[in-house]
Amino acid sequence: MVQQDATHAAGTPSPLQWVLVSAWAVGGLALAMRRGWLHQARVVRWRTNQLGDQVIMVCGLLVSGMVASVVVTLLGASAGESLISGASLLAMLTASAVTLGAWLMVRQPDPAGVDARSSMPTSRAVMIVWPWVSLVANIGNLVQSALGGATPPDVAHRTLDALREHVHEPAAWGVALVVVTLTPLTEEVVWRGAVQQALKRLGIPRLAAIGCTAVLFAMVHWNAVPDASRLSALPALAMLGFALGWLMERTGRLIAPVAAHAAFNAANLLLFSMLG
Repeated sequence: MVQQDATHAAGTPSPLQWVLVSAWAVGGLALAMRRGWLHQARVVRWRTNQLGDQVIMVCGLLVSGMVASVVVTLLGASAGESLISGASLLAMLTASAVTLGAWLMVRQPDPAGVDARSSMPTSRAVMIVWPWVSLVANIGNLVQSALGGATPPDVAHRTLDALREHVHEPAAWGVALVVVTLTPLTEEVVWRGAVQQALKRLGIPRLAAIGCTAVLFAMVHWNAVPDASRLSALPALAMLGFALGWLMERTGRLIAPVAAHAAFNAANLLLFSMLG
């Protein structure tokens, strides 16, 4: 997302935190492998053609941003205005509408007969993914400390920080609602639905397509992450992107990464914004 996704990058965790998160991560992965949750679906229920993928990518990555900028300008908002304002909220809604509108125009009906065994509750995916994202962020913090870099702030995303500062303003609650609902949907339509599938259509192996999409997904957040947090937050976002891509391939349904993404955003809002 352009302003929405979040990764916590607190200071160096205690040894007990390292042990707990590591045990959670390894235990969850071992359970997933034992239960066969990592097996991919036989059919991916995402139906567009190559041109449709291109339309979604252009609208989601370029046109939506241009339209949002026009909306902000027409409302007379200054370039340095807070992310939490009526103008920014309307811009986010407009950008989402552009992306979802393109998706509705080019999508095709899902085929019947999807392998029922591919189903996996999103709650399980979130419980497995969360500790791995935290581990990657913590390792980034350690590397940054070893290199003598600045201490990362407690909140590693500008929008989360702004929400915490403006929590009592009506616009903040509107932005928070968008972050938990429209943002996961639009981002997964673009990244896991269009970019990842387009790379596969080009002949790139499945895992490589997931990885490339995850890296691009993380790099799009460059300006949304404070300078002091990039070494921890961007790899963690790439880890999140890889997990969401795997979930798309694992279930064969776009709704799975959308739901997991929404749960991840909601948890971050609760932990690092509303309770701040």
